[in-house]
Amino acid sequence: MKKYSNFTIFCLLLTLFFSSCSTLPTQDNSEASSSSEMSGNVIDCLITSGTTFVITADNKLWVSGNNNHGQLGLSDIYRQTNNFILLFDNVAKVFSRGMNGTYILKKDGTLWATGENECGELGIGHYISQSCYIKIAENVSNAFFGNHCTFIIKNDGGLWGTGFNDCGSLGISED
Repeated sequence: MKKYSNFTIFCLLLTLFFSSCSTLPTQDNSEASSSSEMSGNVIDCLITSGTTFVITADNKLWVSGNNNHGQLGLSDIYRQTNNFILLFDNVAKVFSRGMNGTYILKKDGTLWATGENECGELGIGHYISQSCYIKIAENVSNAFFGNHCTFIIKNDGGLWGTGFNDCGSLGISED
């Protein structure tokens, strides 16, 4: 029997509590590993509306839960998973915009995103939402998210912003 840390169990219980438990069928993903193969100590956990992200000490990102806005990046918005599956290796940090989108900062400084993009918050040159991860930036040291906007701090200290410029929140004149 697989031993899980108390923190992992806590994350699982919170996911069950907040999950909407959609009745849509879960499709098999032959490339993904199941939770029975999750190894390593949990070092970080992010829980959003019915979705859980777990980073283990070996820098692997495991996901479970709701995908109604493409926030898991499982290729379609109808797919959800009731078991943790391996999504990425070499993960430094995972960020969320609530139930609408997810960003993954990898150890190599690349930033990956998926989810809602109605205001251009993914910074990919159009307003089409994404249901699988797309690389949106390189040489990233950190990222921050607001109401339909994204800010990225690059390794050289530069600040980049994209998305909804409500009241000039991106620091760009509307003239």
